[in-house]
Amino acid sequence: IVLFGQQGSLQEVITTIEYRTKGSNAIWHKDLSHFVTLRSAPIDLIVEASPGVVAGQRTSFTVKVRANNSVINENVGIKVDYPIGFRYESSDLGPTFGDNIWHIGDLGEGVEKEITFTGILFGNQGEERAFRFFVGPYTNFSSSELSQVYSSFIHTSSISRPFIATQVLIDGIEDEIVAMKSGETIPVSIKWSNNLPTRIDDVVLEVKIDGGILNQASLQSFNGFYDSNTNIVRWDKSNYPDFASIQPGARNTVNINFASLPLYQSGQLGQDEEIKLSVSISGKKPMEGGSLENIENSIEKIIQINSDLFVVADGFFRLGPFNNQGVVPPVVGQETEYTVTLSVTNSANVVSNAKVTTILPGYVVYKNQVSPATESVSFDPNTREVTWNIGAIARGSGLTQAGKEVSFLVGLTPSISQVGSGPLLTGNIEISARDLFTGKTLRSTDRSVSIRLTNDQGFLSSEARVVAE
Repeated sequence: IVLFGQQGSLQEVITTIEYRTKGSNAIWHKDLSHFVTLRSAPIDLIVEASPGVVAGQRTSFTVKVRANNSVINENVGIKVDYPIGFRYESSDLGPTFGDNIWHIGDLGEGVEKEITFTGILFGNQGEERAFRFFVGPYTNFSSSELSQVYSSFIHTSSISRPFIATQVLIDGIEDEIVAMKSGETIPVSIKWSNNLPTRIDDVVLEVKIDGGILNQASLQSFNGFYDSNTNIVRWDKSNYPDFASIQPGARNTVNINFASLPLYQSGQLGQDEEIKLSVSISGKKPMEGGSLENIENSIEKIIQINSDLFVVADGFFRLGPFNNQGVVPPVVGQETEYTVTLSVTNSANVVSNAKVTTILPGYVVYKNQVSPATESVSFDPNTREVTWNIGAIARGSGLTQAGKEVSFLVGLTPSISQVGSGPLLTGNIEISARDLFTGKTLRSTDRSVSIRLTNDQGFLSSEARVVAE
């Protein structure tokens, strides 16, 4: 009998005995249950890794598995649960599922196999992060779980400060991923510091900028040299004298600015809405005997570009889907109906939960007519807010494909106090939605709609003022 299971687990063995008594054809049976504790697992799991990890630097883990029984263990898999702040980069054997499960095949008696993976752990000095390792059969290659766990192991890494540190702020934000508007200036500050008790010589700081959305012509590097052929900004002792030798505890900041290209230009939508910054700093640490030790540190940041989401509001009397009643210019004491039309455009990213809102002035009546009637437009008489619930909006809406548009009808009965003025029909128009690529809430605003209907058919400037009669 060969028992499989995790080391230390309790396994139940049920034995059944069948028998007949003399002179009878009846079959009798007796069951006996016995529990067995597995003293060793069928597969040993060994993890080789450093207990200390420098924040932002690459670190490697080697996972070894070895058969601990005399049978062939088929379809062996290794799974790793990463802690928060760890980013997988590569491994000598490609993962079978996601970035944390490897199928290593069959494992016979005495056979040992291993994998090595590399990643970067981010965090603050003194924090501890736990990596959980599992080994067992893995037969469903589309599953994120092993079929069974034979052995498990927990490795804890303590995070320490890098010898030579960089802190990267994008528009003042230290997050690993930062969302920005397209076309706007993106300020990047890189704070460096020497955390060693000795000086560091010949320091080199490089920022590699990847992403087809980068506007190369917009890049400004202060003291550093920007090579547009490689998209690398470099600071060294030739253009930044501080880097000839930085003393213990020394710190300073270098800066670059750049912008993204428009997400929509020349009739085309952008296909790459992301800019990756790879920041590396290196130097030479003097050692006893006059030798030098190379030290380095690296960090990566992602800039995601928000979709361009806009709403445009307009007003009409002669045009539009409704048969507007009344006269223009509007006359005191007589109702004139106006059409308010809202049009929405969205550039490169799909957005969800989109809605447009506006507040109607107290002297404007909502007429409860909407076109198309299938659009979800509501009016709250208590707050006087008109809400157009759009939902999801596709990329390129209103640019490379038909956009979202709705019209609703309002009525204005001017007061004598409004004679000579051009009353507003709405308040400011605001659109909001969630960008499904960046995860950020987008907002933009258009001006309020007044009775100055400059885009209406046959509009005359005299029609933009209330008259007494």
